[in-house]
Amino acid sequence: QNGPVVGGSWAESARSIDDEDTVAAPVISRLSTSKESVEAHGRRVPHILAKQMHILEETAYNKLLTGLNKEGNLWGDVMVSYEHVKSHVKPSDGSGQGIKYFAGPDAIKLLGKDYIVYGAGNAYDVAFERGMAELGAEVYSFDCTVTARPDWTTFTFYPWCIGTKGDFENNGYSKQANKTDYEFKSLAQIRRELGHKRIDMLKMDIEGFEWELLQTEIINGKDEDLPEQILVEIHAQGANPAYVPKSLTTGKDNRVLNKLFMGLFRRGYRVQNWELNSGDHACAEVSFIRVSNC
Repeated sequence: QNGPVVGGSWAESARSIDDEDTVAAPVISRLSTSKESVEAHGRRVPHILAKQMHILEETAYNKLLTGLNKEGNLWGDVMVSYEHVKSHVKPSDGSGQGIKYFAGPDAIKLLGKDYIVYGAGNAYDVAFERGMAELGAEVYSFDCTVTARPDWTTFTFYPWCIGTKGDFENNGYSKQANKTDYEFKSLAQIRRELGHKRIDMLKMDIEGFEWELLQTEIINGKDEDLPEQILVEIHAQGANPAYVPKSLTTGKDNRVLNKLFMGLFRRGYRVQNWELNSGDHACAEVSFIRVSNC
């Protein structure tokens, strides 16, 4: 196979994300190459824009694929694969958290409480949760290392961590919590318990625990549990062990990062924005949007 084949399904297109020796270029787009236009909500996407989207997706995926077989810069193969006008929520000053970019602020205002936002990890910086609540969304915050504060009135807080239970390795957040028992729940479990039919947006600042969550609950998860947007800080090899358990990032080099991004790509997610953490270049804020059901 000399190049990417257009058409077909992602499931048929590539080997497992865990394969170390992926060699063939997989199918990398579900967009038609004919002059038929993509349609959504009765509106026509012009063929030339659909083609441009296809080119961007193809370029981004092939860059990840090429980088699988060579050691290199941690984030050197990551690029935006879906371009559009975005909005953002800034963190509190000095919090160490990055800007969260997302799509559709005006649409969220229109949807109001019908737009469900989950925030995993807040470390007492709830600027994101408050910002989304100000847009009118129904917002839920989850963090098993903090205690609710009286002024958290615009969103609902639960003292749970989302994902698989692990060892905090006495990092800064667990020291601050000063407790020994942390309650973890899966994303699917929480969605069911809270009675939500879907999760529209998931924000994660969970200090390395995002790797397991993204693999087991997003890449290998059920369609009904997949958020439309994922805003996540990804912590890779070399992240500051004072805050990120070293066991969660050891070995997470550029090749493992590429596999993660490729796995998310195959589930229909595209990168709408990404930027390095200004204080730790082993970490990056990445915003994904799901454009297809794969």
